[in-house]
Amino acid sequence: MLFRKDFKFSILTKLIFAFLLVITPLYGLNLMMNKEGALSVNKEISKSMASQTDFYLSSLETEISRTVSLQKELINQKNLVRLSAVGDAMTDYERSQAILTVLNQMNVIRSTGSFIQSVSVYIPIIRRTLTTGSSPIDSLSEEDFEILFQSSMKSDSPIIQWKEGMLSTVVYPPMQLPNQKSPVFMISVDFSFAKIKESLLHFIDYARGGAMIVHPNWTIANFKALNPIDRQTLVQTLVGESGIKRIELDREKFMTVRNRSGLLDAYLVILVPENEIFGTLIKYKYWFWLLCGISIVIILFFSFWIYRFIHQPLHKLVRSFRQLEDGNLQVTIIQNRNDEFDYLYKQFNAMVEKLRITLREVYEQKIRAQRSKLKQLQSQINPHFLYNSFFILNEMVQKYDDEQLDQFSGNLGKYFQYITRNAMDHATLETEVDHVRAYTYIQQTRFSKRLRVFFGELPDAIKPMRVPRIILQPIVENAFRYGMDQKLAGGILHISFVEQDDVVVLKVEDNGEMLEDAQLLQLQQQLIHYTDGMESTGIINIHHRLQIMYGSGAGIRLSRSEYGGLSVEIRIMKEGGYHVQDHDRGR
Repeated sequence: MLFRKDFKFSILTKLIFAFLLVITPLYGLNLMMNKEGALSVNKEISKSMASQTDFYLSSLETEISRTVSLQKELINQKNLVRLSAVGDAMTDYERSQAILTVLNQMNVIRSTGSFIQSVSVYIPIIRRTLTTGSSPIDSLSEEDFEILFQSSMKSDSPIIQWKEGMLSTVVYPPMQLPNQKSPVFMISVDFSFAKIKESLLHFIDYARGGAMIVHPNWTIANFKALNPIDRQTLVQTLVGESGIKRIELDREKFMTVRNRSGLLDAYLVILVPENEIFGTLIKYKYWFWLLCGISIVIILFFSFWIYRFIHQPLHKLVRSFRQLEDGNLQVTIIQNRNDEFDYLYKQFNAMVEKLRITLREVYEQKIRAQRSKLKQLQSQINPHFLYNSFFILNEMVQKYDDEQLDQFSGNLGKYFQYITRNAMDHATLETEVDHVRAYTYIQQTRFSKRLRVFFGELPDAIKPMRVPRIILQPIVENAFRYGMDQKLAGGILHISFVEQDDVVVLKVEDNGEMLEDAQLLQLQQQLIHYTDGMESTGIINIHHRLQIMYGSGAGIRLSRSEYGGLSVEIRIMKEGGYHVQDHDRGR
């Protein structure tokens, strides 16, 4: 995880998302335009191919129709009528002249059509066939004549298949007379399959595919690179209604256009490979996907560039700020850059250094304030205690009580030695308690007839614990001053020590009778709502010092004691105040 959970999206994610948000609609629009263009071109190509088939078929039908019309005009040629009627009775010269005239007319018919191989006239009476071929006059094959005659009479179409082509035949008379077994003559025009096939080849200019004319009885086909099996499959598949159809031959897709000729009773079929028709569109499609792939690579490179040159340095800076938030003031960003992040890193390091200096100054200021508080507390020691101590010492000297004098003077020395050691802000709890024992001995010597002091046992585990100096003695002094000063006899002062899980409690209780509930409540409120502007007493001063060093869990707690007087609890945390202790060790 690059960032913490409160960062739902990193800047890198947002930048990539924004980039995709901008580029995706453009690619979508481009793809849609590409598809629409492909459909439009596909439609236009299909219409163009359909138009080509219509034009070719119309041209072929027009030529055949014109040829049939010329055939019918040839019927009325008088020389042809004379040859078919009295040709055997004509002189050779007359017959030759008539034949030449008919042949000239037949050559005119032949020259009008590009697909006409030859024009022939079958004349049974002279047993000859006039033709525009290499031999103008051939012998008539009665068998062929009969086949042609019967085929022409049976077919509704003017076109019949004959050998290597197709024939357009006209019989005269058009209907058989009752006693007529054969026609007077028959005109046929031979349309060459080879020429039609060649025209189909020129009709479609593609490397594969081609065109064909399919009749129930015959087929003219011209295909490039198409095997016979595929041709047969094509013929079986495409005969049917006119229209455009897509098929697959030999794992290759083709587009076919079919158009029916009513004159020929046949279909014209065009077969074109789709990859040749739409090759350019397919190439554009490939270019489009190549562009998409290149764009993805660019996006990935751009994302990596952002990650490398923006995201990583920014993440390093954010991570350093997180460490700083966690209290690590030793964090430093090592930079080796020549951009804006170099300035940010330097400013961050300078900020952390200034923060360390500022915190050090704050700590030192707090320590000086604590020392000031301590000195203020020490200055609050009633000088009357010093005077009274010397008066007691004078009385004891006058009585020559050597043993008591020795103990008294020793405790008095310990007391002033501890008080005057201003250089130390902390001491062990054992030392602080010994100081209070010396103080209570001195006071008990003075008030020996009026009070008794009970000291609880200090647990060994907390004896080495370091605590602020002079926090217990002012509390005990307060008990002597306000709790026992007016008590002539039966005074009790109880000092105990309690060790809990995370706190040590020093408890001072007395049985003074001067404390009223209103006074107790007022003292409690002063501890809770203490401010720097308020006049501080010894108890408030100590409470404030402890909270500065150990936090809100430490301090003074006031309540009514079980002996009837005031109960003061000094709460000191076992862990805390490390900056103060570290400072002492540095001294």
